[in-house]
Formats: sequence, structure tokens, C-alpha cells
Amino acid sequence: MIKNGEETKISNPVVDNFEFQVSHEIQCQTCGNTISNNEEYNNLCLELPEKLQNSLDNEKKKYFSRRAKLYAEKNFDFILNMFSNQL
Repeated sequence: MIKNGEETKISNPVVDNFEFQVSHEIQCQTCGNTISNNEEYNNLCLELPEKLQNSLDNEKKKYFSRRAKLYAEKNFDFILNMFSNQL
């Protein structure tokens, strides 16, 4: 972004907090040449213990269930009219 003739960097909270680099080295088994490469990532997949995964799944279900209930309560008249028109 350019402001007052000067370029300023826009902060990205995902990049600022979660981006990391993974370094790879590949060596040719024939000639011994090595190629190095750095890759940037902002996500990391982890296997969680089953007990923790089940706990997270339950919390996620409760969270989205509450959100759906709040949405339905706020939009009850709209939803009711929508279904009434289909009958």
C-alpha cells in the first residue's frame, strides 16, 4: 500500500503469527549434489490423541448447535413464512 508517497507494509495477522518455513535438502545419490529449498506455510496438520480429538469434536458440535439455535430464534418469522409458502 502506498500512502503519502511511501510504501507501507500491510500487516497480516495470519502471516505475522502463524507463518513458518520448512527447509528441504535433496541430495543426488549418484553425484552428491545437494539442492536446498525453503517453503512457507501458514497451517500445520497434526494427529491428535483420540481423547482430545473427541473432546474437540464435541465442543465444535455444541458451538455450532448453539449458533444454529440463535440463528433460528432471530429468524423464526422468516423461516416460518418460507415454509408456510411451500405448503
